[in-house]
Amino acid sequence: MRRLSKLRLWFLGIVNALILVHIFAYYALDRKSVGCIDFFGLATVAGKGIITSGTIFLALLVVITLVFGRVFCGWGCHLAFFQDGLSKLLDRVGVRVPFRRSRLELIVPPILFAVTLLYPIAIWWRTYGPPHKLSLEPAYPDLWHLLPGTKGVVLILVVDVVLLTLLFGSRAFCRLVCPYGLFLKI
Repeated sequence: MRRLSKLRLWFLGIVNALILVHIFAYYALDRKSVGCIDFFGLATVAGKGIITSGTIFLALLVVITLVFGRVFCGWGCHLAFFQDGLSKLLDRVGVRVPFRRSRLELIVPPILFAVTLLYPIAIWWRTYGPPHKLSLEPAYPDLWHLLPGTKGVVLILVVDVVLLTLLFGSRAFCRLVCPYGLFLKI
């Protein structure tokens, strides 16, 4: 079991390295043919009828989840690497963080789901009406400008990973904040 856990952590490290390569290729090499692979892809197809790389990614996640369960959460999520790494580090230094359930698990994820998915769809429908046809545009929308930058990423990791893990235990981000986790639970 320990060997599998180590293998999974290495695999998650590779996933993070690939994400960095993707970001480098996007900015430094000006390879903008593949846009953001993000949760917003579901909103673009439902709201505007545009199939993005994020839409394709989510469709693959749904298929993989239906066949294998929520394997993505353990083997593909880039934040799992940081959460599991922090848990291993805390174990090594003798800090035991208890696993805590919270009512926030029932409140926060649906709110975030509505804000990140339902709200943009409603705005697009109000502005443009429901989509009448589908189009394939992998690089649309260009959401990379919404990335928080280095300081923002450090802040997100500190708040989402360190603080939530210390307060609520292992995989707190997944249980409390992650829109993919909520979507894949359904």
